[in-house]
Amino acid sequence: MVHHLVFFACNPTAKFDDNNLPYGVRDDHYQELSACFTGTSTILAVGGETLVEFPEEAGYPVGGDFATKYYMLEIHYNNPKLTPNRRDNTGIRFYIGKQLRQYDIGYMSFGTVVSALALAIPPKVERFIVDSYCPSGFSKMYILIDHCQGGERTTDEMCFHQLTYYPRQDNLNACFTLNHPDAWHAISNLALTISNYTETVDWINKIEWTPTLAAQWQEFYNHASRLIRRNCIWEPTIKTDSRRIGQ
Repeated sequence: MVHHLVFFACNPTAKFDDNNLPYGVRDDHYQELSACFTGTSTILAVGGETLVEFPEEAGYPVGGDFATKYYMLEIHYNNPKLTPNRRDNTGIRFYIGKQLRQYDIGYMSFGTVVSALALAIPPKVERFIVDSYCPSGFSKMYILIDHCQGGERTTDEMCFHQLTYYPRQDNLNACFTLNHPDAWHAISNLALTISNYTETVDWINKIEWTPTLAAQWQEFYNHASRLIRRNCIWEPTIKTDSRRIGQ
């Protein structure tokens, strides 16, 4: 039932009432917890059973003069059949060392936004390439993600990397890519926003795929303008000449 969990390190500016911390399943928590979505401390997904040991000279900082004071555990459940009375005791256990290590460890996330607007792969294709970009000024790195639709259900596709590195750098947390709404409009003739993309998902699901259309879809991804989300800030990147599918 657990699809994945994310342990967030809240922004140092986050302030809460320690006697009444937000807890549970409520939509109105999102704004209240917005300062906690800027960086991750660890991620665990289905199949991630490999034990990773930190090198002796590096460790994840907790307490002391480390700026982060609050952490948030977010668990994504997948229960499409709405089976009642399910119980779960998933959690995280931390072991605090007595010896302060030389370097602090940080986490960086790279890849595509968890959305069909970022990742929509035609069925039965043997190979499909989706590029993900990050400005050199942010990471000094450039990666290609090579590999369903992006989403948070178990049946959806997620495509991003969680990298552990040291020494830790402040404000180096995440860099995700999303196809620009203008590119989707050019190919589908639908007006889109990042927050409301139901029409596009419905349109994609109604496409009667052929090898020719799949090849055109690859060309669309090769040239589509992108939005980049660095930490929690959206900014445009590559501009293109996206064409309507079937032309």
